[in-house]
Amino acid sequence: YAGQSERFSYYQPLHGDVDFGDNDSRLGYLLLVPAVFKNHDKLFRSLAHIAKPIAVLDIVGGWELPYFLQKRHVRLFSAAVSPRCGKEAARYLIQAGHRKIAYISPFHNSLWSHNRLEGLQEIYKAAGDGHSVYPFTMDYEPKPNMIFRKEAYEACDYKPLMDAYDTWKTKVPDYFHRPMDDLIQWRFLRDIIPYAELQHRLEELFLRILDNNSITAWVCANDQIATWALQYLKKETIAVPGRTSLLGFDDSYDALRDGITSYSFNLHGAIAAMLNFILRPSSIPLRKRPVEIPGMIMERGSVRRI
Repeated sequence: YAGQSERFSYYQPLHGDVDFGDNDSRLGYLLLVPAVFKNHDKLFRSLAHIAKPIAVLDIVGGWELPYFLQKRHVRLFSAAVSPRCGKEAARYLIQAGHRKIAYISPFHNSLWSHNRLEGLQEIYKAAGDGHSVYPFTMDYEPKPNMIFRKEAYEACDYKPLMDAYDTWKTKVPDYFHRPMDDLIQWRFLRDIIPYAELQHRLEELFLRILDNNSITAWVCANDQIATWALQYLKKETIAVPGRTSLLGFDDSYDALRDGITSYSFNLHGAIAAMLNFILRPSSIPLRKRPVEIPGMIMERGSVRRI
């Protein structure tokens, strides 16, 4: 989507097709790039002819400006998707006395997951003997014709939900609900059952972590996994943070609601830096890699000091 004020425009490209138009009153452009975005080259080439300042926010990680954009008018910004966030989380945990920690990620086919683990390992290795990061990872990515276990189907008892949907259908015209019938069924097959399968696979990781009594903190790839971990630990009557500390990434509403200490990527700071570049292009030197805005640990009581 796209929007604009009187002096600048912002764009979130969906498929790499960006029409910036031509308006002399604009000072520059902000581009907010979605997490899943494959047409990087097409997007970058659409910027080549623009002479005004352009600030691109990369929330995926690993981007560099191509040779044809290495000019003064384009800058990449990132919200701590490099190993930096893992390093800051590691320093925080070491200062709290946690010598052995687990890193939990079912999304380890993603660069950002590797970066977080790399940052944790670098700082823990530098801390010396007795400090260790134990990776508990998998590359979970549902694919067509993937076989899900029986427990995942049983966990998806969506009959009450379908009953409510059927009741709703009686209250609206046929032409209104018919296009949605197949969509509802498809959603369960594409999202709900794979979601339940992921939860079962995660519980297998959680069991393996509990076999290692020396681990005092669980570091989850994001707040979604941290929330699941918290529920699992409660089910197993394991006190958080009394026996096991818990830390996530994203500083999401779920973390706020459940009292989970989480790493904030400081998106507000990234946007402020992007606006500053639009207003004062000379303030940020030319560079191939993104300008990384530091984040911060949001303490909510799920990490104890040992």
